[in-house]
Amino acid sequence: PQILSLLKEKNAKELALITVLGFNLMQILATTYGLMHHDLILAIGSFLSFITCAIVSLLIIYYRGS
Repeated sequence: PQILSLLKEKNAKELALITVLGFNLMQILATTYGLMHHDLILAIGSFLSFITCAIVSLLIIYYRGS
């Protein structure tokens, strides 16, 4: 929903970039943990979550710059 909202409104002023970047870091750590412990469900799920958080981060940066 966050991605769709950003694309629709083209405004990211009310979103905290630092929070989303924190989520990105947590997802990278969870993906790494899953890979290290051979837990593919955790690794794949965390990686997919990272992708969506990364898209939100990029959209926040893009719309704040325009």
